[in-house]
Amino acid sequence: MSLKKCGVVLVLLAMMVGAVTASAGAASPSKKIDNKYIIVSGYDEKSIESIDNAGMVTALGVYTIAQGQTNGHSKYIGPGCYDYYVDLNWGNSANSLRLTIIDPSNVVIGTFYDSSDGRIDGRIYLHIISNTGKPLDVGIYGHFVYGYKVTGVEDYTI
Repeated sequence: MSLKKCGVVLVLLAMMVGAVTASAGAASPSKKIDNKYIIVSGYDEKSIESIDNAGMVTALGVYTIAQGQTNGHSKYIGPGCYDYYVDLNWGNSANSLRLTIIDPSNVVIGTFYDSSDGRIDGRIYLHIISNTGKPLDVGIYGHFVYGYKVTGVEDYTI
């Protein structure tokens, strides 16, 4: 094979690898790791997703939010818990909500948007996991929902 043909083949291979890498990156859910927490998409947990889709996991209430408004929610995590799920669901991807999670020490675990779980679907579905080998800190975890881009009033569950 001539040197020119080899160059063309290498360029084409590089382009194909780049395309495959880009599409794989777009399809994979986001993963955030810091010293204390690992945050992955709840969609990674097939058994949890099928339980959720079967209607066996129920939200505690339906809330409403408007543009620029912030609503606070909390979840108590008891001793011996290594992980938990956060499922903010508004279903209307034309509107956008933002979720900030704060641990019992008032440390921000993260701020998340519709795309943070790897999908844009009007839902932020996250799995919060201890990254220390020890259980999560016992106490109240704050979940602050912000009307990031909302037309009218948006209903949601968390």
